[in-house]
Amino acid sequence: MSRYTIAWAQCPWAMDTHTPGFAVEDHTQTISLQNNLSGEGLRIRFSNLYGHQPLVFSGVTASCGGGPALPVTLNGAPLITVPPGTEPYSDVIPLWVQAGEWITLTTRVDGSRQVRGIGMPFSPCLL
Repeated sequence: MSRYTIAWAQCPWAMDTHTPGFAVEDHTQTISLQNNLSGEGLRIRFSNLYGHQPLVFSGVTASCGGGPALPVTLNGAPLITVPPGTEPYSDVIPLWVQAGEWITLTTRVDGSRQVRGIGMPFSPCLL
């Protein structure tokens, strides 16, 4: 993992203990960010640092520069489960990324989940 450089990140933070959180149901989130690094592979760091239950993504894709969306996997599995208190990295996504291009990440959560933290639960890293 030491060969990768974090291209963008947002630190998650926990809600206070008196806040019950909120429910997310059948939710798709897409973000695009303009990248300032070049690389020949992409990994996504997922975060469930403040969660009390597993964070399960039923699907995650990544694309670069308007190209096709490629599936993101974790340990070879397309269903990505992030245990509470962890921040695992995805498998390498074979995307050639040029500085200045836009990286688009789409995540899908099926069913209902209680959310207790705020912030994007992922950040891209380039090889």
